[in-house]
Amino acid sequence: MHPAGDGIITSKGNLDIITFDPQQARYVKFQGVKRATGFGNSFFEFRVYGPGHIPEYKQLITKMEELVSQINSNGEQHKLLLEVLNRYPYDAARDLKPMKDLIDIVQNK
Repeated sequence: MHPAGDGIITSKGNLDIITFDPQQARYVKFQGVKRATGFGNSFFEFRVYGPGHIPEYKQLITKMEELVSQINSNGEQHKLLLEVLNRYPYDAARDLKPMKDLIDIVQNK
């Protein structure tokens, strides 16, 4: 992803997380400036989150990735960590408390 100073963002088709200063807004607009393919622009999902949520979510995912390699791969906690990691980034809008609780359980075992 390459954000230019003119507000245009060029993506290579991966997960792009774009941050900007919080703004009071009712709507967010996606405007395809240039066709990405012969069919136009295409994306699976487009979401906007409040400030602070995504960085904390990414920190929790990073911690879970560390923990999954440190625990017994046959255990229930390993399975639960993998289930959460396999949902990344699609659960980014959910409450973070269950993720924090799972990390606490795994770390305090």
